[in-house]
Amino acid sequence: IIDFDQYSEYSKTLSLAFDNEHFKADIYPNPMSESGTIEFYQTGDPLTAVRIYNMNGQELFAITEIEAGQNQIDLANPLLAGMYMVAFETEHQRLVRSLVVLKMLYQ
Repeated sequence: IIDFDQYSEYSKTLSLAFDNEHFKADIYPNPMSESGTIEFYQTGDPLTAVRIYNMNGQELFAITEIEAGQNQIDLANPLLAGMYMVAFETEHQRLVRSLVVLKMLYQ
C-alpha cells in the first residue's frame, strides 16, 4: 500500500494453487513477442472456459468447449502490446494468470 505521506507497506503474498495434481497451466513464452501458447492439464473440476481479458476488463477471447486432459491454445490472433489476464474457470472457481505482449502478434 502506498500512502500520500510516501510510506509504503507490502501486503502478504497470496498465491493460487496453479500447479497441483488436478490442474496445471503454463503460458509461454511470457512475455511474448511473436507467438505464444497456453497449455493446461486438468483432471479435477472440469474447466468451463478459458478467457483472455484486457486490463479494462473487456473479454477479447473465449473458449467454452474444453475436454478433460491436456489442452493447448496457440495464440495466433493479433494482440496489441500490453498486459492481459488469462482466466481459467470452473463451476466453482476462477484462476487468473497474467500475460504480457511486447509487440503485436501476427498470424
